Amino acid sequence: MSEPTGRTRRSLAGAILVGAGILVLVGLAAFVSIAVGYRHSFTSSDMPIGDLVEATVMLSPVLILGLLLLGYGHRLMRKG
Repeated sequence: MSEPTGRTRRSLAGAILVGAGILVLVGLAAFVSIAVGYRHSFTSSDMPIGDLVEATVMLSPVLILGLLLLGYGHRLMRKG
């Protein structure tokens, strides 16, 4: 069995990072949608879009992490 080349390793690492970024963003979207729905089942003080904006601002570090993982993984896959 031959040792994988640097190009193969970069492509694999890039694919793993892209997959992780996608999982982070999907998890964030699921969390925010469930939280907004749960909040509106008890009270409807704000419009749902207002709650969505608030949640996005509060969870922006997670959003940035997911986007960075996607971008860096895509960059590694292009080099590979």
